Amino acid sequence: MEPVAPVPFDQSRVLGLEQKIFVDLDGSGKYRVMGYIDRLARAADGTYEIHDYKTSSGLPGQNDLDEDRQLALYQIGVEAMWRNAANVRLVWHYVAFDKDLTSSRTPAQLAALKAEMIGLIDRIERTTVFEPCESPLCDWCPYRDLCPAKKHEARVASRPAE
Repeated sequence: MEPVAPVPFDQSRVLGLEQKIFVDLDGSGKYRVMGYIDRLARAADGTYEIHDYKTSSGLPGQNDLDEDRQLALYQIGVEAMWRNAANVRLVWHYVAFDKDLTSSRTPAQLAALKAEMIGLIDRIERTTVFEPCESPLCDWCPYRDLCPAKKHEARVASRPAE
């Protein structure tokens, strides 16, 4: 009897875990972003798979996945690193739901994303005033005492009750 690879690790060959990836948006190195791919794999049919594990309490719709920038940016980096990466599948694993969702991008969509990101970077670099943007994440921010929207709370908390 032949040994059988344990499921679920027999669908693809893992190329990297927490794979650091650099994405050159304009080909000159002026616009570079860096990220970490949770798991990069190559399926038996030669398709490269970019896996991302999510622990959120909600499932996105397909339209949200099809517009997601994170994994699409990783795809640009993967295609630059592996010239034979003609087919790339983007895979989100929503662990709380035990559900895997997928999407893909065309070359035209990736070109549009590059242009969008370059425009965003240029806009951020031109910005001189950064208004606070309050969100539920403020509760975990280590810079509350410096934030124009929250520093009063830090000052009040450090004063005696009277």
